Amino acid sequence: MQPNMTYPPFNKIRIVTAASLFDGHDAAINIMRRIMQSKGAEIIHLGHNRSVHEIVECAIEEDAQGIAITSYQGGHVEFFKYMKDLLDENGCGHIKIFGGGGGTILPTEIDELHQYGITRIYSPDDGRHMGLEGMIEDVIKQCSPLPTSPSGGGDWQQSDYWQASKKWNGILPLGEKKDIRKIARAITFAENEMNENELFYDGSSITVNHFKADPILYAKLKDFALIHRKEPTVAESVLWDKLRNKKEGYKFRRQHIIGQFIADFICLSKGLIIEVDGNYHQLPEIKITDEERTKLLQESGFDVIRFTNDEVLYSTNEVIEKIHKQLKRLPDKKNVEINSEADKASPTGGGLEGA
Repeated sequence: MQPNMTYPPFNKIRIVTAASLFDGHDAAINIMRRIMQSKGAEIIHLGHNRSVHEIVECAIEEDAQGIAITSYQGGHVEFFKYMKDLLDENGCGHIKIFGGGGGTILPTEIDELHQYGITRIYSPDDGRHMGLEGMIEDVIKQCSPLPTSPSGGGDWQQSDYWQASKKWNGILPLGEKKDIRKIARAITFAENEMNENELFYDGSSITVNHFKADPILYAKLKDFALIHRKEPTVAESVLWDKLRNKKEGYKFRRQHIIGQFIADFICLSKGLIIEVDGNYHQLPEIKITDEERTKLLQESGFDVIRFTNDEVLYSTNEVIEKIHKQLKRLPDKKNVEINSEADKASPTGGGLEGA
């Protein structure tokens, strides 16, 4: 089973897609961009036979977070490097570049491009390990501007995307008569209901505390949570059967919204989160993402335990014993059920009834 996205894009995400040649492989980027669209990203598809200048110009004009292209012919190393150089020269090095070339782009060339600053070149091995949807999710995640941290210590201003204007040195990009970067960014602010001066949302809608979900994200998060509740993995079903109805003496919820995250299982009275990971989570780049997520949750006062699918399926008793020991060790969190308002399933509640 290919992994589903565990969260939707936090802001509106724009990705420019294109193919450098018309050689039959342009069909690949067409498939990719349709899946990206289904994940909530806005796609500006330029089609095939596109030059680096055309792609970069479009990405800047659209204030895109990323560029995804296929390049299957010779000269792909120069193609990607020139794209990176052109973005940097025009103060838009924050725009991330993703690409693929089947077996045409050699592993040594992929390493070279990554070291040069290309965000990710996907290889045939990536396709086998991550699957098509897994690669798409990776692109979406990396293009998503940083949200506020659950502990309240971070903000979107810290990401390269929102800091981009600091690199605009007054020189008009790509020989334009107007600064298309400022025009595009103003539209982005308007779309995201952001304060142009502060690069920040107005009001308290982005406030996230230990047990409250961001109202801006809540509707999307709720849809994802409902889907995952209806279509759990086998391992999630096995573990839920062991945890539901207070079988361990504590109330657990599944697919529970916390800030910008959805926890697989959570005991609010103890602040214990349990995550069940498939093989996809064993990939090095996904492990890093999981570690960052765990760190944010821990900073918010939660305790996080992770199990693999295999551990849940083949060592169920050991998993339950470890959970039980952790529950006994953790102190009670007072008034959690009241503060979460989870039974109301409200945007400020952070939960779904019975979840």
